[in-house]
Amino acid sequence: MKTLSYDQAVEYMFRLQQMGWKLGLDRMHRILQETGSPHLQFPSVLIAGTNGKGSVTAMLESIFRHAGYSTAMYTSPHLVDVTERVRMNGKDLSRKKFASTVTFLKPLIERIGCSFFESMTALALLIFAEQSPEIAFIEVGLGGRFDATNVLNPLLSIITDVSYDHRNILGDTIEKIAFEKAGIIKEGVPCLTGDLPQEAAAVIKDVCRQRKTPLYCANDLSKADDIKITGQGTSFRTRTENGEEKLSTPLIGRHQVRNSRISIAASRLLQNSGYKTGIQNIAGGLRHVRWPGRFQRISRSPLVIVDVAHNIASMEALRENLTLLYSNKKIILVLGILRDKDIREMLNIILPLAETTIAVTPLSERALSAEMLAAEIRSAGRQAHASASIRAGLEKALALYTPEKLVCVTGSIFLVGEAIIEIKILTKKS
Repeated sequence: MKTLSYDQAVEYMFRLQQMGWKLGLDRMHRILQETGSPHLQFPSVLIAGTNGKGSVTAMLESIFRHAGYSTAMYTSPHLVDVTERVRMNGKDLSRKKFASTVTFLKPLIERIGCSFFESMTALALLIFAEQSPEIAFIEVGLGGRFDATNVLNPLLSIITDVSYDHRNILGDTIEKIAFEKAGIIKEGVPCLTGDLPQEAAAVIKDVCRQRKTPLYCANDLSKADDIKITGQGTSFRTRTENGEEKLSTPLIGRHQVRNSRISIAASRLLQNSGYKTGIQNIAGGLRHVRWPGRFQRISRSPLVIVDVAHNIASMEALRENLTLLYSNKKIILVLGILRDKDIREMLNIILPLAETTIAVTPLSERALSAEMLAAEIRSAGRQAHASASIRAGLEKALALYTPEKLVCVTGSIFLVGEAIIEIKILTKKS
C-alpha cells in the first residue's frame, strides 16, 4: 500500500470520529494482538480523573525526563496538531511517522472497526513499543473501565479527581463516575489518588480492597503551604518525609498545586519500581513543564487568556484565577461549549465575571451552536452576541478591547486550540 501523506492520514483518522465513542476493550485487544502486543513492551503509568489528569501526565513526564529517563507521553485531545498527542522525550511525534503508522494500521482499523480514539491509542502504543522508552505516561481518555488505554498493565494507577462530567456516559452520581474511573485499578498494582469527594473515595477504597491493591492518597505523601499565585506561575512549599522544599511551576492556580502534589507523590511511589527521582529532578520537572492552553496568556497587548475549562470544576478554577489575578479588568468572554456538558451550571459560574459575552461554535461534532449558546446566556439574564465563526468572534472581541479589559477564551479545548491559531494571525494584522 502506498504511504499516505500527512494530510491524508489526518483526514482518514478524523473521519473515524463520525462513529463516536465506542467503549469496550475487545477491539483494542484484537488490534494489539495483531500488532505484536506493543502495550506489554514498555513500563507505563496510567492516569485517570475528571480534571487534572493531563496536567499530572505532563508534570510526571517532565520530572522523569529531567531525571535522565527516556520518556513517552500520550494525551488527548490535542490543541492544534494531532501529533501533540504522542510524544517521545518531550517532542511531538513527527508528521512522517504519524502518516506511515496510520498507513500500516489502516487495514486493521477497517477490518476490526476501531474508533478514532482506539486507533490513536493503538498508534501511540505501537510507536512507544518501537522506541522502548524507560517509562511512558498515559492519560485515560474517558472514564477508565472501558477506555482504550485500559489494556495496559501499569506500574502505578493514578486517579487525580472525581467530579461531574460526561454524565450521559459515566453516570449521574459521583459514586457511578468513581466506579468507572476505578476500572483502571489492577490487582496488586498500587493506586494513587488526589483529594477526592468522600463518596468517590469510598468507592475507590472498596475496589482496591477487592483487588488487593495498595491505596495511597497524595495528601498523605506530600504537603503544601505558602502558596503564591501570579500571572507567571505558581509557587509553594512542600513537605515530604525528606523535609521541606520550595517548588514552582509555570502552570497557574491552586488546582495546579494539587496536581503537583500528586506528581510528587507518584514520583516517590515509583521509586519502589526502581526509578530514582530526587527533589532536584522534581523541582526541575515542575519548573519546566509545558502544558499549553491552561490559563495561558497568549498575547500581552491585547491581553488574551485562553483556558480549556470544559466542565463545572475546571470552570470554577478559571473563575478563581480570574478573580485573583485580574479583578481590576473588565472581561470580554469568548465562549464555546459542547452540547453534552453541564451548560447552565458552567454559565452560572463564569457569566457573573463577564462584561461582554461572545458565543461561538467549537470545532467539534458535539458542539452547541453559537446561536443556542447565546440563547442560553440570554435566558440567564445576560447579554450575548452569537458569532458566525471562531475568527469572527475573536475579531469582535479584539474590536471591543481596551487596556482596562482582557479577552478570555474558554469553554472547550476544541475552541482554545483554534483560538491560539487565530489570535496569532489577528494580532499580527494589527
